[in-house]
Amino acid sequence: MLECISSQNDYLDYGDNMDNFLVFNSVNFFSLIMLIVLIVDISLYLKHNQDFHREIWCAALVSATIAQIFEIACWYVNGRTGVFYTIMGYGFNIILFTFSAIMTGKMALYIEYSAEFKMENYIKLKKVCYGSAAFVTIICVLNLWGHFIYSIGANNIYQRESWYYLMIIGIFFPLIYVLAKLIIKYASEFNKIVKDNQLITLLIAINIIVPIGLIVLQGANIINVAVIFPFISLSILIIHMMTMANTAGIDFLTKLKNNFGVSKHISYFPKYLNYYYAIVFFDLNDFKSINDKFGHKEGDEVLKTFAKILAREIKSSDFAARHGGDEFIIGVNLKAPEEIEGILKNIQADLDKHNQGLKDYKMSYSYGISITEPKKTIDYEQMINEADKNMYKNKPKSKQVQLDL
Repeated sequence: MLECISSQNDYLDYGDNMDNFLVFNSVNFFSLIMLIVLIVDISLYLKHNQDFHREIWCAALVSATIAQIFEIACWYVNGRTGVFYTIMGYGFNIILFTFSAIMTGKMALYIEYSAEFKMENYIKLKKVCYGSAAFVTIICVLNLWGHFIYSIGANNIYQRESWYYLMIIGIFFPLIYVLAKLIIKYASEFNKIVKDNQLITLLIAINIIVPIGLIVLQGANIINVAVIFPFISLSILIIHMMTMANTAGIDFLTKLKNNFGVSKHISYFPKYLNYYYAIVFFDLNDFKSINDKFGHKEGDEVLKTFAKILAREIKSSDFAARHGGDEFIIGVNLKAPEEIEGILKNIQADLDKHNQGLKDYKMSYSYGISITEPKKTIDYEQMINEADKNMYKNKPKSKQVQLDL
């Protein structure tokens, strides 16, 4: 980001030499194409999936793409003489700065939501991001008269002015704000937060420290090539790949893990555990009857409701997954085998509470359990199969509530 605005004094004078412009900005063009491909990729995903988390990321990609376009436009007019190009230079830079601020704001929102998944925190941060973008736009407009941020001098050459870094602070403020907030909130367990949230750590490190460092180097004329925005685009590509890789292990409807996600989760486990480990296999009773009478949309709501109940009643270190259709699995670590009874009671209590609001039918399930003792060799596939078999043994007697059809 911000190559065209980041050198302190002279920039390459293109004049009318289009070849120089294309060669010098070849990396920028590659960066632009890469961003467009990423937008197409996530748009295709969002076309078939409702995912607010990914929608935030898509908005960040769109903002980055617009900023990259005007970055190239700024390079195009830089050094071209004439009042027309001077006006274009100021206009393009205002748009570039504004969308750079919007981009960092969207990335800050994505980081915040990735860390806590709380809508109320997202809404509060959204106000901060809008305020930051508005601040950057206002000082850029005021700069037309005062030239305290940047100026376009003789031969339309762009250069920084004394208050330039005020604008840089405004652009990066949302990311800095989120970083400070997370450090303060999780100061006592910061090392654990970094270890458990490597994607968030990567987002912050790449998109604050490195770009600001490159901007400073360009300001000192140590670097005078178009590298900052392509670098950020490359970091966006890495983050996008990590984000979509995580998506591959998530069931699009329930947002629980799918079978691939389960395989990935248990692949990190050692062969032996120092605690009891339980796999519980769930099957929703009479789910086909709900689909047949009330439609698949209502059936989807049943699946999503049960998924939320499972996710709510397990620890963050455990997992809940949709095995397929109306079948679900949870994997939990236990200090004693009896603990699984408490978890199942809580799940049933949540379901009973939900059923109180249902008139046409009541949700119920059958389940089977498989538990491995500490220090024993763990075969997760065997545990899942055993829990599945136990579920079918229990199914005739576990239809707690019949459908009122």
